[in-house]
Amino acid sequence: MNNSIQNLIKQKYTGKLKLIAGKGGLSNRITDCGILDYELDKSLKDKYTYSNFHEDQFILSSFLYAKNNPFLIGDAVKYLVSKGAAGIAIKNIFNLPIHESIVRYADSKDFPIFIFEDTTLFFENIVIDVKDYMRSMERANFDEEIIDTLLYQNLSQAEVKENSLKLNPSICNQFVSVNVSTMDSSNLPEFSIFMKRYNESSFMKPAHSIHQYRNGLIFLYSSDMLDEKQLNEEYDDLFNEILEKDNYSIGISNPHYYLSELHIAIRESMAASRYHKFENLLWKGFDSFYYKLKSHKYVEYSTLGLYKLVLPLVENSYYQTFSNEILEPLIEFDAENKGNLFETLVNLVQCEGNIHTLKSVMDQHENTLRYRLQKITNIIGLNYRIPQDYEQLSMAVKIFIASQDNY
Repeated sequence: MNNSIQNLIKQKYTGKLKLIAGKGGLSNRITDCGILDYELDKSLKDKYTYSNFHEDQFILSSFLYAKNNPFLIGDAVKYLVSKGAAGIAIKNIFNLPIHESIVRYADSKDFPIFIFEDTTLFFENIVIDVKDYMRSMERANFDEEIIDTLLYQNLSQAEVKENSLKLNPSICNQFVSVNVSTMDSSNLPEFSIFMKRYNESSFMKPAHSIHQYRNGLIFLYSSDMLDEKQLNEEYDDLFNEILEKDNYSIGISNPHYYLSELHIAIRESMAASRYHKFENLLWKGFDSFYYKLKSHKYVEYSTLGLYKLVLPLVENSYYQTFSNEILEPLIEFDAENKGNLFETLVNLVQCEGNIHTLKSVMDQHENTLRYRLQKITNIIGLNYRIPQDYEQLSMAVKIFIASQDNY
């Protein structure tokens, strides 16, 4: 996880701190927060040392000692840059002028300077916020490291179980994994928001846990006796209490009954979440009736069908070539003729080749659809009514869909 100034401001102080210089240093790393009060007052240089400041520290100051000589701000900025500080936020209650030379110097050194927009912010609260932020980053880094180990290292069953217990020492042997990310691949809101909702929810139990991972989160729901029939109701409650919105891609793993399978459950939930994302993006792009009929809050891995095989292989160039060779003539035809034959084919595959279902999905007469499908056959050379041809059409479309994260 990136414990940078930019992330801190985005998560805690959007609209409350205004950047006036040093934009190039927003990625500077933060380790803690310090207050510049009297330390650089030259009249006290024989009484106090400058040892309060160090590398990667985010500094707060009102520059009280500089109110009669604003040029001391420039000296302070140069000193903090020499110490490797991450940046500074100034609560300018004395309306001290920030000279243009200071701004230019900070820009040249990629040293961010912020001005408080919200004068009700107190230094003490920011110091506490930064400490909380650093603790959350440490926990997030720990969780991400453990999950990466589970997903990408060849572990024995005993090692999988050992790492699973590091994520949650109270996890039970029966569990599901839920993966959540945004539909547009942007970062989720601040993780602490979800943690607060989780801590206040009915799911706040030792057997369950929530973890930040990459640009999303993973919720592990476990029990000594998993009731699969009750899970759907539990999912609705979980999403209502913790997510509160519908603009997330959510994937749910199969139920698992051995802790040594946690890595499998996490992979399943990530695959289902990815499918949920590109399915929604694709159908919205098509303005299709299928989206209205089939859109849902989440996708369960058990419903993915052939996509269970397609998703892990979709980035393979051989599969991409196979799909492109079949579909590109149709896509090019639509582009040249402003048609929507490709949408018809995609809907047919999503309707499992059933033209009666396709009729309801596209709200068109069967004869119209049969005419379009015959036209597709003429362009591509594969007939959906011939089983061997339909298999190729179906696989080509599924590979296309699975590769459309940002359709």
